[in-house]
This record gives sequence, structure tokens and C-alpha cells, in this order.
Amino acid sequence: MITTVDTLSEAIRVIDLAGVLGNAILGGIAARSARLDLVGFVCLAILSGLGGGMIRDTLLQRGTPVALTDPYYLILAVVGAFIAFAVHFNGRW
Repeated sequence: MITTVDTLSEAIRVIDLAGVLGNAILGGIAARSARLDLVGFVCLAILSGLGGGMIRDTLLQRGTPVALTDPYYLILAVVGAFIAFAVHFNGRW
């Protein structure tokens, strides 16, 4: 039986992963404005997508940062880089 704590934990994880994807896309947008290649997109997306959470986890000193233990964080950061590489985000929609 799924408890409320498990449901809340999964909801927080989904929100955290959505934040990683969003920040990775923002890093990709910054890479596009700097006219970087695909490797630059991926590097900037990983730095911006995972950097904040890793700093948070390190400052809280609650063990190993989650981004280093869960492969979905890195996968979503790379997916965000490819989204930003493929789709041109120009101003307002």
C-alpha cells in the first residue's frame, strides 16, 4: 500500500527533476547566445541543471548529493541540452 510519505516523496522528486530539466534548457539557451557547439550545450546544461542542487545538497551535508546517485538527473540535463539545441527559443511566444 502506498503511504502519504511515499507519495509526497515521489512528488518532490518529480518537481526536482522538472527543475533540473528547466534549468538545463536555460543553460542551453545561454549556450546558444554564446554560439557554442553541441558539446558546449551539454556542458552548460549539466552545469546549470545540476549545479544548484549539488550545492544545496553539499551545504546541507545530508550525504552524497542526489544528482550523483540518481542517473535520471544527468539524463534530464542532457535531454534539456538537446531540447535547447534543437528548438530556438526567441523572446516571447
